[in-house]
Formats: sequence, C-alpha cells, structure tokens
Amino acid sequence: PILAVSRLNANTDEHYWARYGWQSILAIPLGNTTHKLGLLEVYDRRFQRHFSDNDTQLGQVLADQAAIIINQLDLLQQTQQRLMEVSTLYTLSRQIISTSPLQLDQLLHNIVTTVKEIVDCRACVLFLLDDSGKYLEIKAAAGIKKRWQNSARLAVGEGAAGQAVARKKTIYVADTRNDPDFIFFDHTIRSLVVVPLVFQGKIIGAINLDDTRAHAFGKAQERLLSIAANHAAIAIQNARLFQKISFEEHRTRAILEHMADGVLLINRKGDIITANPVLARILGMRTSDILGKNINHIKMDPKLASIAAPLKHNKHTGQLASDVQLPDEDETTLRIIATPIRDENRQLLGEVRLVQDITHERRLERLKDDFISTISHELR
Repeated sequence: PILAVSRLNANTDEHYWARYGWQSILAIPLGNTTHKLGLLEVYDRRFQRHFSDNDTQLGQVLADQAAIIINQLDLLQQTQQRLMEVSTLYTLSRQIISTSPLQLDQLLHNIVTTVKEIVDCRACVLFLLDDSGKYLEIKAAAGIKKRWQNSARLAVGEGAAGQAVARKKTIYVADTRNDPDFIFFDHTIRSLVVVPLVFQGKIIGAINLDDTRAHAFGKAQERLLSIAANHAAIAIQNARLFQKISFEEHRTRAILEHMADGVLLINRKGDIITANPVLARILGMRTSDILGKNINHIKMDPKLASIAAPLKHNKHTGQLASDVQLPDEDETTLRIIATPIRDENRQLLGEVRLVQDITHERRLERLKDDFISTISHELR
C-alpha cells in the first residue's frame, strides 16, 4: 500500500527524520505484490505538507516506470552474464578442440590460461588426483610462481582444494586473513574459489581461482567456473582415455608385428580388419591387399581364401583348427587356429585366426617317415 504521512509525531519517527529536516513523507512500493523491488520515498521539509491524490498518482506512475527500468536493467545484466558464460564456454571449447587428445599437458595449460583470462583473476590452478587418489598435485597453472607449481602437494581434505575434493562441493574463501585454517602458498592471496572436477560422479581433481583482492568472486564467477569445470573434466578424461587407447593400440601393434606367426582379425561381417606383416609375408601378399577384404567374397585371392575358409573343431583339442596347403609352387603348409571373440552378452563380435607356417615341420615328418620306411625295409 501507498503510505502518506504528514506532521510526523511518533517519537522514533520524529527523532529519526528530524536529523535530516524531513517533516512529511510519501512512500510508494516498487514492483507488484508478488515481486517487490524496493521503495520510492518522497520527503518534504514543510511541517504540514499534504500529499494530494495527484501527488500519489504521479508518484505511482514514477514508481511503475522505475520498476520497469530496474527490471530491464536486471534482465540486461543477466543477459550480459549469460553471454559472458557462453563466450567463455565457446572460447574454452575452441581451446580444447584445437588441442590434440594426445597432448594432455597442453590441454591442461590451455584450460587454466583461458579461464584466468576470462575471469580476470590473479591465478588459475588445476589440481589432479594422483594414482593413489589421496593427494592433489598441480598439473597446470597460470599466474603462480614456478616453484609453487613444482612443489605444491595437498592431501585430500587439506587446504581449500583438498576440502573441495573431500566434500565434493565448491569452496569459497572471501578473505583468507579471516580463515585460520587457510594454507598459504602465497601470502598475497586474499580470496579464492575452488570447484571440484567431476566426471561421471567421480572426483578427478579441482580448479582453483585466486586474487589479491578480498571478496573478488561472486555467485556469477562460481557458476561460470562450475560450468567450465564440467567441460574441463570431460576433456581431461577423454584425453586420458584416448592416450590409454593409443598406448594399448601401439602395444598391440608392436606385439603383432614382432610375432613369429601370422594373425588375421575378422569382424562379424566377415571383413578383415587386422593382418600383421608376418601373415602378408607367408602369403606373399601386401598387407594393403589383405585389409578390408571380405572373406565371403567370391573373387577373393585363392591364398587368402584358403586361410579364411570355415574351420572345424579339432577332436583332440576342441579348437577350431585346420591344416591347409597353399596353391603355390613351394607346397606351403599352414596350420590355422581360430578363436571366436564375444562381448559380455556372449554375442559374436568376430574371430582371431593364428596362422603358423608348418611347411618345414611337414617336410621333416616326411623325411622321418621315409627314413623309417627305408630302415624297416633293410631290416626285413
């Protein structure tokens, strides 16, 4: 409701307004009944000022206009904040995309550098948990001294970063001088905010922002950092996974290339997706002429078709195995052993075939048989 008061008589009111010389007041609420923004007050020094209906209506019009402007300014600030957040995420995403998944150190450096520049703070530090999951180590930083980056190590629960990880929540220290438990790596730090890095519900580290000013961060910065932390956690885990897969792939390729036997990997559609150099040498073919071929194709190379033909279970070993002779002049004999590959639901994914060149062994067996036959004849 609108309040109009003249000849202020209450002792408290008279004492309060008398200091400023006000004698009459017209008070009009800003906003509606559900969303109050504040109060528009009109004071008069005249002792018996009477606010008319026209005064009240004019005041109401001014209050309504003020409420509209305040709402518009608030909406503008919110829009600007959202645009800044979108811009931050866009810039951060570009930095992440432009970094090779194999360059994890460069990715971490790009994250802290971008966040520091956008938030405009003293420093940005990225902690990651070590293999034990008990300690946080600085893996990237922008704005701190190199010696702190190389030596700082926090236990989970220790310091603001350790607490953020232990409690799985954002920690904001508005003024470090009022926090007796704050661990100082640099005594110029007055305020900081730490957001944990979470990937699929699992804590992997934390991002720390600090500044030389007290109360340097607000809700907007916390929200922005939380969004950036989510993107960073996904990028970091993807890079780690890519590195792990790449390492396993290189290790598997090295094993295949140095095996004494040929290896053929066939998917469920019958496409050959892996063939090592030994197999190509055994068949007298190039690896490129083997990869991508389908074993069900009617025009497949006869040598390749001979080792890709269906196999039968060996009665003695239970394995899918067979001995085949290549259609060549050297009478090459190969032993093929196949192992089906299935997923966790026992669905067939394909098979691996091990190809052994047993030509020499077969020749020795024939020589042995011929020798025994000759000796038997002579003995008789």
